[in-house]
Amino acid sequence: MFGRFVRSVDGQRSASPGQGARPAVVPPGDDAPRLTRSDRFGRAFVCTAICPMLHSGRSSQLLWELVTGVETILPPPVDPKQKRRKQEDELHAEVIVDLTNVQFIDSACLGSVLQALRFAVERRARVAVVAGGSVESVFRLTRLDRMFPVCRDFGTAQRAVARPAA
Repeated sequence: MFGRFVRSVDGQRSASPGQGARPAVVPPGDDAPRLTRSDRFGRAFVCTAICPMLHSGRSSQLLWELVTGVETILPPPVDPKQKRRKQEDELHAEVIVDLTNVQFIDSACLGSVLQALRFAVERRARVAVVAGGSVESVFRLTRLDRMFPVCRDFGTAQRAVARPAA
């Protein structure tokens, strides 16, 4: 895994991408299997990872799937030079990234998740992550749980992103 070659999903060996090369955020090919499934649950946009292993070879595709999903429900960011809209007119979307099916996540995919969540926060969305086991430990060890809620179950995440009572 850490050498020049990495195993692909079908067990074949392929050359790993060059070190230091940042993958471009481009849509995956038509033959690439999806890594996530996107749904609506009430007011929340839920992106569920369906792939148990998220590694650097998939980080670009993961970022693309998360960002394009978030873009479909969120308005563009507010320009600070323009007048802010009235509080009641602002849209606060809810975004939940469900990683409960994931058994392993490496730093590249962790960075992709973080970049997508920052993208959502810039557009005034409330975000939360659902993770368990080793993936939850990674979020806690890297202290990303201080940036956004990391929950063990979907109900807790839904309450974390819900609008405060008026």
